[in-house]
Order: sequence, then structure tokens, then C-alpha cells
Amino acid sequence: SKFVLLFSRSRIGRASIALLAFGIATFFLIAEDAPSPDNYLVDYPDHQRYLSNNSNNLPKVTNSAAKPMEICGRETNTSPPLVRGRPWIKGKKVLLVDGMNRSGRTGNNLREFFHLFQYAKDHDYNVAIAKRSWLTKALTELFYAVQDDEKEWKRNFEYVFGARIIEDESELDGMEVKKIKSTELFYFQSEENLNERIWFELKKTKKLFLSYNQGKGVTTFGMPVGDMCSVIDATLGEEKSSAVYSVIHSRHLEEEGEKLLWWRSKLYGCDPYAALHMKPDYVKSILA
Repeated sequence: SKFVLLFSRSRIGRASIALLAFGIATFFLIAEDAPSPDNYLVDYPDHQRYLSNNSNNLPKVTNSAAKPMEICGRETNTSPPLVRGRPWIKGKKVLLVDGMNRSGRTGNNLREFFHLFQYAKDHDYNVAIAKRSWLTKALTELFYAVQDDEKEWKRNFEYVFGARIIEDESELDGMEVKKIKSTELFYFQSEENLNERIWFELKKTKKLFLSYNQGKGVTTFGMPVGDMCSVIDATLGEEKSSAVYSVIHSRHLEEEGEKLLWWRSKLYGCDPYAALHMKPDYVKSILA
């Protein structure tokens, strides 16, 4: 096999590589039975049987009849997720995400995305997301790009995640609505059993990777999307299905990174620039 280091300095490039590595690694480590055709559109009624008593050890269950998920031409060790999300229930309260004030960057926003659905599950809410919001911007830069038919995109998103995409808050007139901020989602801690939360977020993660962006379509703000597979395709070529690679997620954090690292260097004597510039010798020392 071939060992390759994938490295990118652009924000979306870094996020794409890191997310792909996370998705592939996660799906290799945790697998589940494939749903039968009759049950493909509903949640597993007996998913408890897949949960381990050890919160850090989910059992690996495979079904040779299921075709594994593929990400950028690399086969994983898990079947596709059940497609249909929990449908809206008439009369239920609505949890709404809107506005452009967000906490952190892409990684934090994905955490907040997962917490949004966990919060709604714990407190019995329907979920609504404003089409032009910090959350749709973060998501559609990497997943579920809007194609030619925006109405169809909205229907698909609601079908898969059970969340309604709205153009205007007036669409929720007559409903009891709670707006939730990015920071509140980031710090939300569910009281649900850890195994249940792992299972719940794993399903959401797999649903994201059902439609990762490949250079077609636009974000909800009309900006062209990139190709999450472009670095893997360009670097690994014909060997991309089997090559072994590592991912270095380099973050500069604009001016914040320089200030933080300078302060750390004064406290601990570390180099004030090496972790920002990530030169070849520095990267090799990490991998050694």
C-alpha cells in the first residue's frame, strides 16, 4: 500500500479532508446491520440490541448482503443509514435556528448541528432551520449542495433529517417557536445515555455523507461549492481506493493563532511559529 500525507491550507480544503478522514475512519470502526427493504424508511425498532454495556465499545455487526457505503471511491465497513428522519408532528413545539451569529467555525458548527437534533429529541420539538442561516451556510459548503430544483432540495432535506427549511418565520405562524442560538447548542449537554447519543449522532453523520459535495450545486447563499474528493483524487489517483494516508488538520485561526501560540511559547518554551507554518520537518516529526 502507499502512504500519503494530505495537507491543505484553505479552510474548506482542511475541513473537507478532515471530515472525509473522520467519516471513513468512523465507518470502518463502527458498523451495523443493513436495513431490509421493508424497513428502509423507518428507524430501527430494536436498535438497543446493537448497544454495548461499555460506553466506549460499540459492537461490530455486519451483514454481507449489504453493499457498504463508499466515500470518494473508498469503501467503508458499514451499510448506508436509514434514510427517513423523524417526520414533523402537527401541534408539536418548534425549535428554530436562524440568523448569522455562530459559535466557532466548521467543526463547532457540525457539533451544533448534532446537538440541535439531540435537543429536539430530548425536549420533544420539531426542527426548523432558516434557509439563509449560519447553519445552512456551514452545512451546504460541505454537504447537501442546492441543485437546480430548490423545492426538491428542501423536500429531500426534510425527508432525510426531519427538519423543515423555511424562507421566512411567517411559515411558522400559529406554532409555539423557540429560537436557539449557536452558543446554546454548542454547550448543550444531553442527559440521555451515552450509548444512545453515540448511536444517534452516528446515524446523523452517515446521513451527511449520503450527499457530500462533489463540485456541483451551490450553498444556500448561492456560492458554488467545492469538491470534497478533489484532494484525494488529485493526490492518490488510481490508488485512492486502497492507499493509506494521514491527515494533518492545520489551523491558523487568523491573528488569534499567533497570539495563542506566542503566549504558550512563553509559558512552556515551545516554538512560537512551528505549529502555524507546519513545515515538512515539523509534520514528519508528528508522524514519526
